[in-house]
Amino acid sequence: MSGAMRTLRIAALLALLAPSALAAPAPMLGEMVYLADAARFIACRGGQSLPIAMEAGFPALQALYAAGRPAPGAPLVVILEAEVAARPRMEGSGTQPSLVVTRPIGAFPGLTCDRARADSPLEETLWRIVSLGGEAVAPSGGRAATLQMRVLDGQRRLAASAGCNRIAGTYALEPDGRLALSPGAMTRMACQAPLDALERRLVETLTAARSWRVLGPTLELRDAGGATLATFEALHL
Repeated sequence: MSGAMRTLRIAALLALLAPSALAAPAPMLGEMVYLADAARFIACRGGQSLPIAMEAGFPALQALYAAGRPAPGAPLVVILEAEVAARPRMEGSGTQPSLVVTRPIGAFPGLTCDRARADSPLEETLWRIVSLGGEAVAPSGGRAATLQMRVLDGQRRLAASAGCNRIAGTYALEPDGRLALSPGAMTRMACQAPLDALERRLVETLTAARSWRVLGPTLELRDAGGATLATFEALHL
């Protein structure tokens, strides 16, 4: 195969894997399987399957997999940014299209591709906070940290909680994906550590958000520079 044909084939694979997006690079949602020192990604949409190159962002993705997999070698739904590039085959000669991870975004234990094929609506969905600033957020005392945006009495209102106080506010939403969240009133319960710090980070994150992206049952909030501030999973499924 000529170099030009190989480049076209790789570009076609990338187009199949990457869903429509507000801005590049588009995140990919799929199941990761890692067994016998071989990692593979199977896209939830389309079912395309590619080996994952053990370079670039792979160590961070591997750590997410190790922490979230239900059992060794079991599939785990992950969301990531990646490129498709030619890499040497593990067996035999020549190269093959492989996924080169540029940035792992999050992992979703308990989620399956069957549940992930349809996009959840941004508004009305109750979103569980999966991570803030790249750090996982675990439920505390059985209460999940959540965010919800909905239209009430003609106004866009937000409600959020880190598992202690309830945060109320408003938001503005533009068709091009721009978003402005304005957290306001908050109940005044005394929160134990680490909920108090998590609550402050949540308010800061919501205030800094400038755009959003939904992929399946996952939501990303991004800052003005496009960096991911937080990831969420839909709880209504």
